[in-house]
Amino acid sequence: MSKKSRDAIRNNLERALAPPTRRSASLDGLLNEYSPPDSSSPGPTTASGPTVERPAALPVSGPTSLSGPTSLSGPATASGPEQYDLKATLPQSAGHTEVPHRYTDHLCALLSPDEQAVYTQLYRLSWGWGKETCFISIPRLSERSSVPESTLRRALKKLEGKRLVERTERKFGGGQTEQGITFRVFALSGPTAVSGPVNVSGPTAVAPNKVLKETSKRESAPPDYKLCPDCQGSGFYYPEGIEKGVAKCKHARLREGK
Repeated sequence: MSKKSRDAIRNNLERALAPPTRRSASLDGLLNEYSPPDSSSPGPTTASGPTVERPAALPVSGPTSLSGPTSLSGPATASGPEQYDLKATLPQSAGHTEVPHRYTDHLCALLSPDEQAVYTQLYRLSWGWGKETCFISIPRLSERSSVPESTLRRALKKLEGKRLVERTERKFGGGQTEQGITFRVFALSGPTAVSGPVNVSGPTAVAPNKVLKETSKRESAPPDYKLCPDCQGSGFYYPEGIEKGVAKCKHARLREGK
């Protein structure tokens, strides 16, 4: 390599390694030297093309679509909540069961929802066929009432404790498997809905049907008019004395117990 070539290479290396010279020692000169290019002037191009300014973001109050901004106040569906006709899915079942208002107006409020479901099924299976007993297994009764078996057994004990139903017979199959239970469902339509003893406020418990029979006998027996203090059984008396005339006796004092 010639001396001239080596001197040229050396000069190029010295210029490349030497720090840049400052044009001015003043602050304005330093800022002008090291400040970025003016944004108003067209910027330099790169290999991928000229720089493109990002558009300013527009304020959007809700989700937008291609057709324009959309404002949603809440979740919505095309047709509202899903609805279907439950009655249309039920199979036909002829007949009906008359439920006394004594049950719907009074007894329901005294039973839990599980007790109501179980009692309604037992009432339908018994009095729906015009009899006071029905035979059904615990799994089948659980299926009809939609009450789990463990909960159903507790509900049955409560219904028995309230003297609304009674287990009269159990049937077992092979391997001592319980096939079903015969339940007696006490009637609600008459005054003697419960035939067993009830807990009254006094020290003794009397069967209500016995009390009703004794009461009806006392009410149906005619009074002894001979004991009437006004007419002594004649049927006539002098309400204001003999001078005022006679009148038909209504036995008012006898009925009042005077």
